[in-house]
Amino acid sequence: PNIDSFHGFGCNLDSSSNCLAGMVEKTSLDDSQADAVYHALTSRVALIQGPPGTGKTFIGALLARMIRENSDESILCVCYTNHALDQFLEHLHDNGEDKIVRIGGRSKSETIKKYQIRELSRTKTELDDVSARRLRAVVAKLHENNEHILKLMKIVNAPLGWKHPEGGAEAIIRLDHPDFFEQLAKPDAGSGFQVVGKKSRVVKDDTIWKAWGQGEGCPNYLKEEPYNRDLLESYGRVWKMSKSDRIQLIEQWRVDALSDKRSILQEEVARYQDLYAEKQSILQEKDLQILNDARVVGATTTGAAQFRDILASKGAGVLIVEEAGEVFESHVLSALSKDTKHVILIGDHKQLRPKAENYKLTCVSKHGYNLDCSLFERLVCSGSLSSTMLRVQHRMRPDISKMVRAQTYPDLKDHQSVSKYPSVRGVSSNVVFLDHDIEEDSAKKRGRDVDHATTKSNSHEAAVCVEIARFFLLQGYKPDQIVIITPYVGQLLKIVHRMRDKIAETTAYVSDLDRRELEDNDLEELEDDNGLHPDKENVRCA
Repeated sequence: PNIDSFHGFGCNLDSSSNCLAGMVEKTSLDDSQADAVYHALTSRVALIQGPPGTGKTFIGALLARMIRENSDESILCVCYTNHALDQFLEHLHDNGEDKIVRIGGRSKSETIKKYQIRELSRTKTELDDVSARRLRAVVAKLHENNEHILKLMKIVNAPLGWKHPEGGAEAIIRLDHPDFFEQLAKPDAGSGFQVVGKKSRVVKDDTIWKAWGQGEGCPNYLKEEPYNRDLLESYGRVWKMSKSDRIQLIEQWRVDALSDKRSILQEEVARYQDLYAEKQSILQEKDLQILNDARVVGATTTGAAQFRDILASKGAGVLIVEEAGEVFESHVLSALSKDTKHVILIGDHKQLRPKAENYKLTCVSKHGYNLDCSLFERLVCSGSLSSTMLRVQHRMRPDISKMVRAQTYPDLKDHQSVSKYPSVRGVSSNVVFLDHDIEEDSAKKRGRDVDHATTKSNSHEAAVCVEIARFFLLQGYKPDQIVIITPYVGQLLKIVHRMRDKIAETTAYVSDLDRRELEDNDLEELEDDNGLHPDKENVRCA
């Protein structure tokens, strides 16, 4: 469907039957899309479920445009991923919307990058003279304060030496622990003489201190005349201590010696935090000026949380949440403000849930925490609010959609366009299942225990995936027409490396989201460019 087909169309929302019939007759919307639009425009909290390929992003962008053109309300759109946010904002931009601000700086869209708040801040808005002078003064103080903090940290984190301008071990134990000082200070050899130790080496001021700290025994020259006359009483207390006791005592002395410096450091850190907060307050004035000029503000769930205060000051009247089934309930609630009048949640709780890092907190664990139950899922399943579902899919060929229909979406219909897809070259069926009895790679081989949080891999399947990709390349398909999907990040890594090793003319790449997933699971990091090479064809792995 094309939003252009809505130019000039209007209807009375008070008459549902006439409005729905008019939308279906005079626009490119199907029955379920028209119902979703009507439901969203007539409900304070609208819930729209969209199975794969049914046009969730299209409907979200259409609703945003209709609200924008028929009211004075500004709109906050929150998405789970940067990719979805870029897609949503591109839909609006392509249909004439230019009063857009994108929170955050991870946009990969060349169209949307110029609408990032930091980019707009550099190019469009200037602070007034008073604020600009104030900002320069705060930044200068921050720099000075940071240098002071770094110097203090270097002092307080340094090991305790015998001598130190800020107070070493010698100064501490001379007054407070004279028995230790007697044993660890370099003996006085008398005028014109030096104390020598092993192999006639000159004993330095900190030689005995270092030896004691490393757990060594009392040097022989301290046991001999004339140095041991008055030291026998303290000898046992000092030199018979275990190495661990010595280390513990040295650490206590170090803490005592630097207590004043630690207090100063805490004061400087607190001052830095105050200065940083002042800097952010000045910049927020600039950001708020930019946001106030925007009709549509887009943010990921992370960006909405990070800029919560300034978004609350903006006071968008409409909140649209894309991929709402993947967003934690707390993230949606944090995006609300006292000015929110209209909430539209678009998603599908039958696909991916929010990702809880701890298995015990998930719904499937049956522990009762249900942290990964989104607000969208809770409201739809409770029936406390009415919801609607998009029912016509425009993505899957019928061979695939019939499986999805049988298992999950019995009312899902195919758009006529999906029946016109050509058959896949080189195979007898458009959907093929391969069965094998090769076990997964052992937990021992992966160097980790098997539990619910552990990712899995199967080298045999990885090899088969790469060979299938090679086969389709030989059938004439372009690399960017092939996608390899796996549910486990461990298997993703196996496939990516094998693809890069075995098919020289192509390479494999992963999205930023999948790359962070690899890092979060303590798996090997991929190169900074995610594997994309301009001189090679690229196969997407996810």
